[in-house]
Amino acid sequence: YDLNVPAIKWRVGVGDDPVLAAYGITGTGMTQMRTTPIVTATGLIFIPGGDNKVRAYDAETGKVLWTGKFGGSLVKAAASMYEVDGRQYLLVPAASEPPPVVRPAPGAPVPEAVSGPVGYVAYALPAK
Repeated sequence: YDLNVPAIKWRVGVGDDPVLAAYGITGTGMTQMRTTPIVTATGLIFIPGGDNKVRAYDAETGKVLWTGKFGGSLVKAAASMYEVDGRQYLLVPAASEPPPVVRPAPGAPVPEAVSGPVGYVAYALPAK
């Protein structure tokens, strides 16, 4: 949102529904997202998605600039940003729960299994 105008600058679906992604349909967003975006002074917006990925968006355009994978299947709490010795880090709480029972149509692709680190996953941003 641009509150100076006011206007909605851009909209994106956060994450990809795994069943639709198996068909090659991406950018759909996830239902029942319980996550918090983090906006940086440098114009980045970090948002963990329900598809075990965190993305960095350009605050001006909404374009995805980076995608990182974490373990588990969801985010149960807000991510946070911290700095140590002049370097910024993004901390994502990655949780896991049993996968939903998905019965795709006969011959349909099966969503990939969730893998990767579970717990608090830290990403180091490039050094200044």
